[in-house]
Amino acid sequence: YVKKCGLCVDIGVCGTKPSKYEYTYISEGHKQHLDWIATYGVRYTTGDKVSIKLNLKKSNLSFAVNDKDQGIAFDDVKKSNGIKYKLIVTTSQKGDCVEIIRHFTK
Repeated sequence: YVKKCGLCVDIGVCGTKPSKYEYTYISEGHKQHLDWIATYGVRYTTGDKVSIKLNLKKSNLSFAVNDKDQGIAFDDVKKSNGIKYKLIVTTSQKGDCVEIIRHFTK
């Protein structure tokens, strides 16, 4: 879970080759992969809790905001033995921050 503290914070995952394997949920209510951006989920703002679920068995990535599922954002997450994903957070304004409040893997 990530608790968002700033106005312009994007949350997602990236693989070992970030430019090719980066999937994000943008706080304005969009999702992005490479140069492709589409409407997705609700806008999230200061104090919201954003949860991320990466399911590599099904090649999908989904998010929840304040425990409300936003549905599958990406159903074509690339997978192979060489790709390892990790959490990414992008801030764009001075003073933006996030708090990681729980992290677990299975």
